[in-house]
Amino acid sequence: MRKKIHKMFWAWDFDKEEKWLNQMSAEGMQLVSVGYWTYVFEEGPPSEYGVRIELLEKNLKSEETKEYIQFIEGTGAEYIGNVLNWVYFRKKLTEGAFEIYSDTGSKLMHLERILKLLRLLGAMEIVIGFYNLFLFFYGHALALNLYAGMFCVLLGGFILIGLMRVHKLKRTLQGNTTLFE
Repeated sequence: MRKKIHKMFWAWDFDKEEKWLNQMSAEGMQLVSVGYWTYVFEEGPPSEYGVRIELLEKNLKSEETKEYIQFIEGTGAEYIGNVLNWVYFRKKLTEGAFEIYSDTGSKLMHLERILKLLRLLGAMEIVIGFYNLFLFFYGHALALNLYAGMFCVLLGGFILIGLMRVHKLKRTLQGNTTLFE
């Protein structure tokens, strides 16, 4: 039996999303498809699959990305799908632990890709927000500009809070690396 669940995760909650997907697997609900805030599960044996997600640097049409997905599939993992540049993989746990990142450097690179995305989105929202506020107060624009401006500035601030969370994860990982070297 298939079950569709609608759930939203922010980009900076990628680890929580992955944990939730693996918890669903532990409960016998195996991920088979993804979409925007949509997850499709199929009943199966508990803890049959481990699920990993990753933000790729290039889009899915690039040759480099296609080769990377083939490489991951070569390890026995299955490509489930993607949402924008976020890709979802699963692998049978009977084949061993499923990790995408083989070392701390690759984990740090992944976090840096997320930081890059959040910096871009946060800056865009704040600039668009202040532009709309400027239009409202100095350009005699519509009240819509005021509401859009406030919304964008607030969303930009919210994204910056997420950016700080990912930056903290990165610093912690870098600190652990230094500690063990």
